Amino acid sequence: MRGKLSALTIAITLPLAGLAAQHQVSLKDLSLVRNRTWAVDEFLEIRAGGVYAFPDSENDATFAETSTTMDGHVYFRGKNFLSGKGRTDLYIGRDGWYAGVVEGDSKQAKNFWRFEAFGQNWMGFQREGFFDGDDFIPTAMFDKSKWDVRIMAATSPTAGMKAEAGAFYGQRKFNTNEQTSPAYVIPKNYKVYGFDLIVEENKIQVDQKTRLPFRGGLFSAWLRTEWNDSSEIFGAPGNESTLPKQVVRGGLHVELYSPASQSATWIITGDAAMAPKTDRIWIYDPWKPEGRWYIDGKAELRWLMGDHFSLRPGARILYQRISDEFQNSDEDKVFWGASLRFRWDPSENTAFVLDYSYLSSNERPPVKLNVDTLTNHWVYMGFELRF
Repeated sequence: MRGKLSALTIAITLPLAGLAAQHQVSLKDLSLVRNRTWAVDEFLEIRAGGVYAFPDSENDATFAETSTTMDGHVYFRGKNFLSGKGRTDLYIGRDGWYAGVVEGDSKQAKNFWRFEAFGQNWMGFQREGFFDGDDFIPTAMFDKSKWDVRIMAATSPTAGMKAEAGAFYGQRKFNTNEQTSPAYVIPKNYKVYGFDLIVEENKIQVDQKTRLPFRGGLFSAWLRTEWNDSSEIFGAPGNESTLPKQVVRGGLHVELYSPASQSATWIITGDAAMAPKTDRIWIYDPWKPEGRWYIDGKAELRWLMGDHFSLRPGARILYQRISDEFQNSDEDKVFWGASLRFRWDPSENTAFVLDYSYLSSNERPPVKLNVDTLTNHWVYMGFELRF
C-alpha cells in the first residue's frame, strides 16, 4: 500500500448492545429506504474521522491521485418532536444532510405523512467523462449543490409493505472550480419540481441478542417525474446541450439476509437505476455509478467471532452504461470489487473498525472536500462509541 495510512474515524453513539453496527446510515439510505428495521427506535450517533484513498496508478492529468480527508456524520433518530407520534430523523455527514418527520405511526397505522428536506451543499461535484478501459477520463469537472423538500403521503397496502407518493421542490446550483476547463460553460442554476413514488416491502428480522439483521429482506422501488426551469445551453464546444423540460427516472434497492451458520450471515445488497440519455446532470453525478443505467451488486459474509469481534469479507460486481468519448454511442462496462471489514466491540458502546475496499474502476465517489479525485482503493480506520 502506497503512502502512509492517514485515516482516523471516531464515532460516538448512545448505548445499544454488543455488536451495535446494525446499519451504516447515509443520505442515500435515509432519502430512499422508507422504514428500515432498527433494533431500537431512539438513539444518537456521532461519527468523525477520515478516509485514505489511492488509484491503481496516479495521473495528474486525469486527477487520479492519492487523497485523504476527514469523514463523519451526526445522526439522531427519535420521536416526532412536534406531536410525539411518529418519529424524527436528523442527519448531517460528508455526503450531505437530511431532516425528516413522520406524522403518525409508520409501524402500526395504515396511513401516515412524511415531511422531508435533504441535500448536498458540500462535495456535490459534477464529473463528466468517458471510460478508456477501466480508467475514467474526465472531460468536465465543476461544483454542484442541491436541496429538495418533499411531502409524502404513505399507506400500508399489506403487512410489511409501504407505498408513498408525494410532491417535491428543489434547486440545483453550479460553480466553476480549479478543475474546470475555461472552454466549458457550466449550467445555469435552476429549480426542479415534480412527483415521487416509492414502494417498499420490508421483512427483515433482527437478532435480539446481537441486534443485527440476520434473516429476510427489503425491496424498494422508486420512480421520479421531474420538471425544471433550465433553458440555457451548457457543455464544451462540440458537446453542448440543454436539459429536457421533463425527465422520468427510476430504480431499485434490494437487501437480503440469510443465516449461513449460528455465527455467520450472508448479506446480498443491490442497487439499479436508469434515466433517459438527455438527463445529463443526473447521469454524471459521481455519488452514484455514472451512466444512464447501472446495476450494482454486492455479496458479503458477516462472521461473528464471539461476542466482540466480527469479520465481513465481500465481493462486488458493477455494470454501467455510459456514453463514449464523442457522445455518439453508449458503452457497456463491467467492473469488479472486493472489500474486507474488521470490527471489534470491546463494550456495548465502543467499537474499533478497519475497512478496506477496492473497485477495478477508478470512478468512485469523491474523497476530498475541495477538489474531486479518482481512486480505486479506499481505507477507513477508526473507532465508534454508541450511546
